[in-house]
Amino acid sequence: MVAVYATQGYHTQRAGRPWLLLFVAAALTMALAQSAGAAGPPALSAASDRPDIRSTAGSGIFGRWIADGFGLPAYRYRLDPDRDPRAAQSELHGSTDAWAQLGNDHVVAIAHNRGHVQLWSQDRRYEWVNEQGGYGYLRRGDGSVVSTLYADRPAGARTHRDFGTGYFGRLTAVRGVAIGERVYAPFGDDPLLLHDVTIRNRSDRPLRADWFEYWGVNPRSVVGPREIGVARPAYRRARRTLSAAQLPDSVDSRPLTVFAAALRGRVADWEADAASFFGSGGRARPAEVASGRLSRTRGRGLFAFRSPVVVPAHASVTLRYAYGLAHARRIPALVAKWRAARNPLARSQRAWHRWLPRASFGGGRAWLSRELQWDAYMLRSGATYEETCGHHILSQGGYYQYEAGIQAASYW
Repeated sequence: MVAVYATQGYHTQRAGRPWLLLFVAAALTMALAQSAGAAGPPALSAASDRPDIRSTAGSGIFGRWIADGFGLPAYRYRLDPDRDPRAAQSELHGSTDAWAQLGNDHVVAIAHNRGHVQLWSQDRRYEWVNEQGGYGYLRRGDGSVVSTLYADRPAGARTHRDFGTGYFGRLTAVRGVAIGERVYAPFGDDPLLLHDVTIRNRSDRPLRADWFEYWGVNPRSVVGPREIGVARPAYRRARRTLSAAQLPDSVDSRPLTVFAAALRGRVADWEADAASFFGSGGRARPAEVASGRLSRTRGRGLFAFRSPVVVPAHASVTLRYAYGLAHARRIPALVAKWRAARNPLARSQRAWHRWLPRASFGGGRAWLSRELQWDAYMLRSGATYEETCGHHILSQGGYYQYEAGIQAASYW
C-alpha cells in the first residue's frame, strides 16, 4: 500500500518539463483513489500502445535523451563538471553537482554526475547512509589501477554515465578492458541497492585482476544535522557480508544496521576502515588497492571487498554486490534472496516496463510519451517506508525532506 500525501516532487537536475510531473502526479493520485472505490478507466500501464520514446527533444546542454536496451527512457549525461563551465547551475548558486533519483517502494538513492551514489533511508529517521560509494577499482596484473568513479577516471578513458529508469549506469573503458556498471534499487520493497559489475576483456590474452568494491559508511541524520554513531563492524564469512549496527540514542532506540554483501564473486579479503584503505594513496589510487590486498581491519568509514577474477580473452565476468540498511534480523534473508536471484536487473527493469504508463499522442509528440514514463518513474521511485506510521509514503520531497528532514505531509 502506498499512501499519497503530497507530491511536490524531488529536486532532480535533468532536462525536461517540470509541469508534466505535476500532471502525472495528479493522474496517479486520482488513479489510486479510484482503485480504492469505484472502478476507474483502465490503467495506462495495461494499454496495448507501444509508443515511440526515442525523441531527443528537451535534452538540453547536459547530455542527451536515449531509449536504453530495456526500451525505457534514460538520460546520458555528457558534461565534465570539473572542466566544462556549462555544468554550473545558476539556480543552485553555481553548483556543478547534478543528480538523478533511484528508488523502489522502500528506499531512495541519488546518483551524481561525478559517478558516486548515496543511499537515503527514512525507516527510522531521515538519514543519508553514505557520502561516497557504488563504484570500485580494477587492479590489473601489471599493477595499474582503473577507478570507475568518473571524477577519478584514467586519462584517455572512454566513459558513459546514464541516468536510467531504475538504475545508474556507467562505462569506463581503457585499452584492453571495459567495465560496465549498474547501480539500482530492485523493483519492490527491499531496503537495499544492488551493484552489477561486468568486466570485459578486450585483449587476446586472459585478464587476471582484482576488483575492489567500495561503499562508504557515514550515516548522517539531516535533523540537527549530526553524524550517527556505528558499532564496530563485523564480517560473516559464510554470508560474505560486512555489517555495522547504528548506535541507539535519544532519537532512535532501535536503530538499523548498515550492511554490504558480495552476492556473485568470491571474496579474498575485505576492509572496514577508511584510514587503512586509503592510506597515503588518495581516492583515485588507495594504498590498499595499489598493494593488491585488504587488511581486514574493523574500523570505520567504509566497506570494501576484494574479488579476484580471471577473464578469458574477449570474454566477460559479472560480479554483484548489495548495500543497504535494515534491522539486523532481516539482513541474512535479504542477502540470501538476492544472492539466489537470477538476473535481478533485467527482472527489475521488466517490472518497471510493465508498470509505467504507455500512451501515444500523435505525430511530433514522442517526447510526451517519454516524459509520461520518466515522470511516472520519478514519482514512484521517490516512495519510502516509515515505521513510525507503518506506511509507504510519496512525500513532498525536495529540500523539506532531504535537507531539513521535515515530513509535514504525513500529518495533513
